[in-house]
Amino acid sequence: MDPVTLIVAALAAGAARSAEGVAEQSLKDAYAGLKGLVKRFFRDRPAADMVLEEHATDSATYQVPLEKHVRESGAAQDAQVLEAAKKLLALADPEGARRGEYIVGTIKADRGGVAVAHLQGDVHAGYNPDVENKPDPS
Repeated sequence: MDPVTLIVAALAAGAARSAEGVAEQSLKDAYAGLKGLVKRFFRDRPAADMVLEEHATDSATYQVPLEKHVRESGAAQDAQVLEAAKKLLALADPEGARRGEYIVGTIKADRGGVAVAHLQGDVHAGYNPDVENKPDPS
C-alpha cells in the first residue's frame, strides 16, 4: 500500500470507528494522534486543514482532496505519521493488519527486467535476469 493511501485509510477508519461511539479509548487516542500529526503538515495550508476536518464526517467526498494534500504536504514521507497510521489501522482492523494489508512499500522495474522492491523496515528484494540462479556449492 502506498503511504498516502495508508494515511487516508487510517484517518477514515479512525473517524468512522470513533463516530460509532463504541470505539475503545486506545483507538480514539490513536486517531487523535494521527490527526494531530497530519495537522502539523497542514499548518500553513488552511484549505488542507478544512479538508481534513470535513473528511472526518464525509470521507467519500473528501478522500481525493485529502490524498492530494497529504501527498503535497510531505506528510506521506514522515516516519512518525506512517507509524501512527499503521498503529491506528491495526487497532481499527486487527485482522487486516495480521494479513499484512497495511505494509508500505514500492516496487520498481526497468525495461531490462530488473525489479526492486523496497518495503518499510529496510526490507529489500530484487530480481535481475542477468544473474544466474546457481545453487551454492557449499
